[in-house]
Amino acid sequence: MEPARNFREVWPGHLNGFVDSLDRLGSCSRMRAHHRQSFWGAPVVSAVGSALDAGIYFSVGDLISAPGEGLPDHLTHVPREQQSDFLCALCYVILIDQVMYSHFRPDYAAFQAMTRYPKMDRSIGWARTMMMANPYEAFGPNVLASRSINHVTTLERFELWASFVVRDLAEFFSTNQLGAATWGNVREAMLHDFDCIAGEFGGVIGYQLLRAVPFVEE
Repeated sequence: MEPARNFREVWPGHLNGFVDSLDRLGSCSRMRAHHRQSFWGAPVVSAVGSALDAGIYFSVGDLISAPGEGLPDHLTHVPREQQSDFLCALCYVILIDQVMYSHFRPDYAAFQAMTRYPKMDRSIGWARTMMMANPYEAFGPNVLASRSINHVTTLERFELWASFVVRDLAEFFSTNQLGAATWGNVREAMLHDFDCIAGEFGGVIGYQLLRAVPFVEE
């Protein structure tokens, strides 16, 4: 299935199933615990916020399937052959959400209201420093190995997704008026952000950004 069709017709349902599983089985994300007032399914007291305005928070650890180690499989509803596509789409939305928050902060509230994209941190319980995860950590060796997903095959699949991602971003930011966040400015911000274009997967995005039209008439 082509990435565009998967993203619009299949992935939303898979994401909802992922969120439902986090609610049922619990998440290892401390950020989610603060916002949802729940930690691995147990209620906690938080001064940060309530579930009513929480959005979708999870940890990269929630993508690992290791029930014997306390990390339940939250993707049992996603067919095995579609799990790499799920990770590609998840990486896409986390990437652009972080780009907007980092580089276009005055326009982020409007963007967030339109998209409600999820947030991924690096915490596993009380372990690890509390910080947001790089989007490409969705393809980390622990995640892929736990799901028997081949790294090379996933990278090849991501090449198709990267082409779609850049086209989709160009269309989105050329269609929607979000202050300084025009397609040309977003493209330049991503090309000059090391975290966006570093590594194997980031390099694929960087290549597609370089090939893209730098400015689309508003």
